[in-house]
Amino acid sequence: MDLSSLNATSSSGADTLEIELSDNGFSVGSSLFTLTSSGHIVPGTGTGTATYNAYFDANTLFAETTLIGTLGPFSGPYATSVTGGGTVTTPYSLTEDLVLTAGAGGVQWSTDSSISPAPEPASLILLGSALLGLGWLGRRRHKTA
Repeated sequence: MDLSSLNATSSSGADTLEIELSDNGFSVGSSLFTLTSSGHIVPGTGTGTATYNAYFDANTLFAETTLIGTLGPFSGPYATSVTGGGTVTTPYSLTEDLVLTAGAGGVQWSTDSSISPAPEPASLILLGSALLGLGWLGRRRHKTA
């Protein structure tokens, strides 16, 4: 799930802006999820913060039942991620919550974020073993030729 290329501007005295993105019906579970985010406050436009939260639930849109992780609050340039617990029970829903807070003079944000299944250690070991096997097989063929 991806909230990409969000640009928002706040005037002075504006309330906090909260943006929620949710989707359900995911059919492949993951024991870990990664929330990734990057962005910045546009220089010269004021002060403010950006905070991200990600959740999963048993297939209910906009549910904030189980926290995957939190990033922020950020008040300058950032590019970071957090990995948290997931679910192997399907179907399930994912919800991303972005909270933008402006300083007294207003501000302009530019941000990208996403939630994705984290690669599991067993999958990485299997992939590594396959690559080693292919390398060994290629070397063996090269010696016999």
